[in-house]
Amino acid sequence: MNWYLVYAKPRGEQRAQANLEAQGLEVYLPQIERDKMLRGKKQKVEEALFPGYLFVRFDPSQFAVARVKNTRGVAGMVQFGAHMPVVPSAVVLSIMQQLDDLNEIPEVTNDFTAGDKVIVTEGPFAHLNAVFQESSGENRCFILLEMMGKQQRLEVEQAKLAKQGD
Repeated sequence: MNWYLVYAKPRGEQRAQANLEAQGLEVYLPQIERDKMLRGKKQKVEEALFPGYLFVRFDPSQFAVARVKNTRGVAGMVQFGAHMPVVPSAVVLSIMQQLDDLNEIPEVTNDFTAGDKVIVTEGPFAHLNAVFQESSGENRCFILLEMMGKQQRLEVEQAKLAKQGD
């Protein structure tokens, strides 16, 4: 049995996954959790790592490719002419392992407010004191850092900051 790549209908990855699994096939839909602004609030959502694509493991000599293609939620198989490329098992296992490792990283939740005194923990400005100014997107923010007698405004990853005194 080999892994193949299936192309799902728009926003139909979960539907395709459920219907393929109902036929007894092994399906892998890599998903990643991220923070997203929904209706003005930051919420955690799971999104497909490869939007529109999922991996299906089967033997084409035992299970008809046409059944996979005609499954609800499936738009088709990734193929080049009549050739359906096999996705090496090592690639799928590597993706699974990397996503598992990513999910094991403890999440740093630093809720900073404007004016908070912070310390840069990583990068070229590590161990320097700064003042948190504002968030700029989901994972980045602006800080004020004193350099050469002037305050410089820098954009950095929020995870690379810690409140002073923590």
